[in-house]
Amino acid sequence: MKASRKVARKVAIFTDKYPLIGPLVWILSAQYFVFQFIAAAAWDSGYSWKLNVISDLGNTACGQYAGRYVCSPDYMIMNGSFLMLGFTMALGSLLIYQEFRQSRASFIGFSLMALAGSLSANHMVDTFRYLYDPFPLTQNLTYKTSLKNATL
Repeated sequence: MKASRKVARKVAIFTDKYPLIGPLVWILSAQYFVFQFIAAAAWDSGYSWKLNVISDLGNTACGQYAGRYVCSPDYMIMNGSFLMLGFTMALGSLLIYQEFRQSRASFIGFSLMALAGSLSANHMVDTFRYLYDPFPLTQNLTYKTSLKNATL
């Protein structure tokens, strides 16, 4: 039996035994909204829900970005929330898919949701690795430069 089929079977057995875990994992993604408000409330200059973009809340450096001043003192909270959102999207999709009629449409839909979550989580892991790497000489200089000039 292929390894992927073994994993799929184990996931199916798990979701049959614990059918509410997938929905609960997806519900955990609501933490994103709570931490978004916490990070926005910490801004001294006032976060504008109309003018600022959501990634400003996770920006690690204070300064002018696209014509607006950005300084997010709780960027670690927001970036951790982005990471958790990615994990809950990916894991929730894997677990919930087992509960649906397994059609091509449900496979594509849940796969895209899992992919989006995985890419989000992967981006945040790379960002944390860059920002908090105790061995900065091991980092890719091009990636390092692009992160310094980007609004996360």
